[in-house]
Formats: sequence, C-alpha cells, structure tokens
Amino acid sequence: MCSECESLIEYVEERVTGCRLGEEKPSCMHCIGHCYQSAKRLQMIHVLRWSYPHYFWRHPFRAIHFKLDNLRSVQMSAAKADIIAKTS
Repeated sequence: MCSECESLIEYVEERVTGCRLGEEKPSCMHCIGHCYQSAKRLQMIHVLRWSYPHYFWRHPFRAIHFKLDNLRSVQMSAAKADIIAKTS
C-alpha cells in the first residue's frame, strides 16, 4: 500500500474513534458535523468512487448490511430532528 493511502487510513481511524457523537454516530455521509479537512474529504471521495462499486461485487452481503445501516442512520437522524423540533 502506498504511503498516501496509509496516511489516509490513519487519518480516518483517528477521526472515527475520536468522534464526539460516539456510538450514536450516523454514517459520515449523513452526519451533521463533518470532521474531515476539505483536502482529506476530497481524497476520500476519490477513493470511494473507485472502491464502492467493487465492494458490492466482492462482498454482496456486507454491502447489503452497509446499505441497511445507512438507511437506519438516516431514519434515526430524521427522528432526532423531529424530536428537537418538537421540543423547541
């Protein structure tokens, strides 16, 4: 693996483990507070554009689980937004 990819992996692990939302964190795509630097975010988008389709072909069951998890996090975020709106 190239040094650029290794540094990106280290950066992502650091950000995910240090997330202020903890266990209730939605997927990064649906998160309200983006914590990646803009350059790292662009680099991650580039990596995901290539790897995302390959992931579905190589690991279909994991990919389905990933998609379901994303749907759940969107629903949870919408429910939290409704609760916040009602209490305001």
